[in-house]
Amino acid sequence: MLQPEAYDRSSTSSSSVDSKKDHSQVSFTGDKVRGDGNAGGLRSEEGSLVDVILGSGGFRDDGVSVGGGATRGPTVADMLTTERTASLWWSYARDSVEIAKRLESKLKSSTVLVPIDKAILALEKKPHQSPGETPEDAAFKFISAHIIDGTPREGTLPTLLPNFSVEFVKDGSAKGGWRIRPGDVEVLAEKDGVNGRVMYLAEVLPFLD
Repeated sequence: MLQPEAYDRSSTSSSSVDSKKDHSQVSFTGDKVRGDGNAGGLRSEEGSLVDVILGSGGFRDDGVSVGGGATRGPTVADMLTTERTASLWWSYARDSVEIAKRLESKLKSSTVLVPIDKAILALEKKPHQSPGETPEDAAFKFISAHIIDGTPREGTLPTLLPNFSVEFVKDGSAKGGWRIRPGDVEVLAEKDGVNGRVMYLAEVLPFLD
């Protein structure tokens, strides 16, 4: 069973993690990355996701091959396990057996809207801290609000959190080519796997508003 990243969830302040390693600066693992119409085309195989995001534009990586009637390539869970710039969201997600199994399964398609670590660390309260709820329930709502069943498309789509939907709006000024409402959250980058897509977000979606 996947084990969560070490993450101090005991304090409401992000100052408790200031002395820890800044995950957003850790190298992005290995796959070739394609720019979305930006000058430069393919970028280095050994870059940083943050470097790509903060560079000339976002990226889209379709590193999935199909042959012989079977799809080969990483699952959403595989991609999140190796992408350390988004380790905090994944540490919450894999605490839930239900969510972890979904993102590991090649039989279920999901789009995950993953706030990068800096976005989660910037929150006044950590995702599992919600008055009147257990930490487990609060964390599950946070994760569910950032997962969509199937493939994203322009328009409004429901998330796995009941009564919370998001709207995908094309925006050429966004590094990933999209913004998501509510919150007008910028998509920084996206990557495809055999069972879905990971879309990296600049902020946490305001699902509690």
